[in-house]
Amino acid sequence: MATKREDVSKWVNPVGPKIVKIVEKYKVVARLCHTNWAGGFIFQVTTSTQDQLVVNLGDGTCSCRMFQLSGIPYGHALACIYSRNLNVYEYVNSFYKKESYEKSYAPIIYPVPHLDRWPNARKNVILPSMFKQMLGRPKKARKREPRCEGIPIPAPRKPRAKPRAKSATSSTQSPTPRMTRSRSRNSVGSGTQP
Repeated sequence: MATKREDVSKWVNPVGPKIVKIVEKYKVVARLCHTNWAGGFIFQVTTSTQDQLVVNLGDGTCSCRMFQLSGIPYGHALACIYSRNLNVYEYVNSFYKKESYEKSYAPIIYPVPHLDRWPNARKNVILPSMFKQMLGRPKKARKREPRCEGIPIPAPRKPRAKPRAKSATSSTQSPTPRMTRSRSRNSVGSGTQP
């Protein structure tokens, strides 16, 4: 951490040396682009392959999406930045800048002495929990999940239905007749109509 903190203090540009190299590499693409200023921070960029892209420097977006994905202006955005004589490093995302690196490496990681020098190092020993034998018969093999997508997963088996035991009282009794509502009406008032 201390060496990283020293390295950040040696940076000449407002961004790191790796970001400077990436921007230099993207300048090759920027040379092959033709820009048309639409107004504000919006540009139309025509590439050497006649692709037309829209770049918005205010939002940090490009229709090729390289600017949004990396946070570093790609060649299309660099062509727009150079056409308006702007500073390239102002459009690099803030987490690549020197201030962000200084904040991330500012805390000190304090050294830790050897285990023998720790207070109460061996007095409060934590023991593993006691083994408890679970009830029931142990399983012969564990259930494994398929490793590959091509292996079909077997369907779970349906539990077998237990056969019902016949009771002695149910077979000897005769079924009782039931009177329904329709029968009682017909037998009482069969000769007259309501």
